[in-house]
Amino acid sequence: MSGNLLRSWQGHEGINNSIFNSIQDVSFTPDGNILATIGRIDKQVKLWNLEGNLLNNWQTKDNLLTSITFSPDGKTLATAGDKTVKLWNLEGKLLETITGHQDNIASVSFSPDGKLIATASADKTVKLWQSDSGKFLRTLHHNESVYSVNFSPDSQILLSASVDKINLWDLDGKRLYTLQGHQGNILDVHFSSDGNIIASVDTNNIVLWNLDI
Repeated sequence: MSGNLLRSWQGHEGINNSIFNSIQDVSFTPDGNILATIGRIDKQVKLWNLEGNLLNNWQTKDNLLTSITFSPDGKTLATAGDKTVKLWNLEGKLLETITGHQDNIASVSFSPDGKLIATASADKTVKLWQSDSGKFLRTLHHNESVYSVNFSPDSQILLSASVDKINLWDLDGKRLYTLQGHQGNILDVHFSSDGNIIASVDTNNIVLWNLDI
């Protein structure tokens, strides 16, 4: 790994064409051949190849876009923002709209086995849904806004990050562990590929947690 810059391009309209004000989130297909981006200002989904060529784009008509992710098979995109999750095919056809949150959604994630979708919201909850039907399964409660949600590699544990704590849950909604140690809002949290380490980040720090479940 060299860390060399491969390519940079600008593709969303924002305030004074500022990238910071324009692109909110990105996601690769599992095979790494397509990059999806969402615009914070223009509310568009854009698909790119690795040469920087625009493959497709469409308007979401959402008031807010915060998160985008591909399904494990790379055939479906989930976008989230103002209280809803929308599922799209890669041609930009809207497949499903999932509703149920009472405030903006900060994060959306597919389980690695593709069966579930998890959402994290400013309404202080995490919600689980069936990915094929959008059926609501259960709500997991935090005391503060929830900023990030992700699954373990085996799809059996859910990880959610709130203001200053990380919760680990089983799929029945039982809280397994709570991790605390950040001094600021936890903005994102992920499992390592083997599921043994959790990485979390706040505005100033990155923390690694050794997990023994």
